[in-house]
Amino acid sequence: MVLIADEYKYVLYEPSLEVGPNSSEEEKEAEKAWKKADQMARCYMLAFMSNVLQSKHKKMDSAYDIMRSLTKIFIDKSRPAKQATLRAIMNTRIAEGASVREHMLKMIAHFNEAKILGANIDIESQIDMVPETLSESFSQFKLNYNMRKMNMTLPELMKELQAVEAIMMPKSSIHLVQFTSSELKPEGKKFIKKGNSNMILVPLTMSVTLYRGSGRQEGLVR
Repeated sequence: MVLIADEYKYVLYEPSLEVGPNSSEEEKEAEKAWKKADQMARCYMLAFMSNVLQSKHKKMDSAYDIMRSLTKIFIDKSRPAKQATLRAIMNTRIAEGASVREHMLKMIAHFNEAKILGANIDIESQIDMVPETLSESFSQFKLNYNMRKMNMTLPELMKELQAVEAIMMPKSSIHLVQFTSSELKPEGKKFIKKGNSNMILVPLTMSVTLYRGSGRQEGLVR
């Protein structure tokens, strides 16, 4: 509540004015206004604190001093979380064949969390970090990026990577299943006998399974 009250919140970041006998009337009025705002801000802050924080801060003279103390407390507590988020940014890698959209959303979430925790990573550095998290399939994209030094936002980079992913997909979406002769399942009773009786009998019709992307199709090869 204090933080959104414009007439009070300036006292959280500005210490009291030093006013002496030689100070101007304007300075004296400013000090008077500061003390009034400080009193209101201090009351609001103490009223909305937990009992533990109240006992720690109720003897402090000003809202400015209380704010400095709270900032130190919560920054110290958030430091491990900030370090963990930065490690996640550095260690995140996209798995071969995984969705580039999901990967980018994860990276954007990491960057947003780091910002909330006080880590200052500018947008240019964020963009430069993303190519380092890509798999070998994106090696040509990474080469082009390093040569051209593309200037874009994270959503624009995600669209670029999705376009690259769409181009690569036909080359990697069809996978033939490898199997031995013992795994072939005859669909009929007709066989061709090759040579003498010691030769392997080959069925005229066998079932072959094709995997296309995440789907599965079964068909007959004659």
